Amino acid sequence: MKKKLIVAFLMSLAVHLPAQAWDLWDEFKAVNVTPEGRVVDYSDAKLITTSEGQSYGMFFALVANDRESFDKIFAWSEKNLGPDQPAWWWGIPDGKKDGQGKILDTNNATDSDMWIAYCLLEASRIWNEPAYETKAKAYMAKLKELVRDVPTVGKVILPARVGFEERE
Repeated sequence: MKKKLIVAFLMSLAVHLPAQAWDLWDEFKAVNVTPEGRVVDYSDAKLITTSEGQSYGMFFALVANDRESFDKIFAWSEKNLGPDQPAWWWGIPDGKKDGQGKILDTNNATDSDMWIAYCLLEASRIWNEPAYETKAKAYMAKLKELVRDVPTVGKVILPARVGFEERE
């Protein structure tokens, strides 16, 4: 009985403790996430941002219980890449940090769209915010548009809106 009480106490304590800082997230955020919420990939001279990078940033912010960063990353994504099925590639063509950025490829990346939808659903559940679920459902509705019935395979989802279907 005493052992069960101790376990119950420890479990309730763990549930009520605030999430501990995640040093690697803090380091990544300090280097790669702008104050506006843009996840920058410095491996390209155009200082690119991809929808995948944004979705991973959202996921890591969610895991770190960093709602402020989550909101900034998502807001930047919607504003600069577009809502529901965003463009996948954004950058600064001249590569200057103070240069004007723009969408470099308007095609989406389905894997990123799925991650964003998942992150929004989890954020809705964890932070009890119905608006996230509404946004997630808009992403999922767009994802349904990419489902195709392929003979001998069955239902599949295309990797993007453009470039993955033969036109007859």
